[in-house]
Amino acid sequence: MPPPTDERAVFGARLRTVLDRLAETVEAIPERHIDERVLADGNTPAIIVAHVTGSARGGVLAIGCGLEVDRDRVSEFAAEGGSPEVLAAGLRTLADELSAALLDVPPGRLDEVTTPPQAILGLVPQQEMARRAGVLSTIAHASEHLGELMFIKDTFAER
Repeated sequence: MPPPTDERAVFGARLRTVLDRLAETVEAIPERHIDERVLADGNTPAIIVAHVTGSARGGVLAIGCGLEVDRDRVSEFAAEGGSPEVLAAGLRTLADELSAALLDVPPGRLDEVTTPPQAILGLVPQQEMARRAGVLSTIAHASEHLGELMFIKDTFAER
């Protein structure tokens, strides 16, 4: 099957790749480590999954697609528990949700400029942005947390 050329499908495929890799990585972490930090001020695997989920829904669904989304960033960073399999399944479901939503976006919608609510943006200062920027930022942000989760997994493996 040839790679997608429609921008919305390309973004959905890239998000799926990153979220699938996050899912595979969290599945490789023993459940006893899901709420453990390898760095005193670092994130746990459960927090990473919750945070990527919240930020991705905000960046893709709210900013990119213009849908109503509630985000509670404080809760993302207080997340605890869940088996690796359940956390991974949630990431894969998220990939389905984001890909489908992007395909439903009318052509040209990603060119629109919007000012997302501060709650969706997290620590990023509120500002005007193209809807496309919300999607691209989500891909980059999820990729950064993939690297963090891989580091955590490798650190646990060395113990």
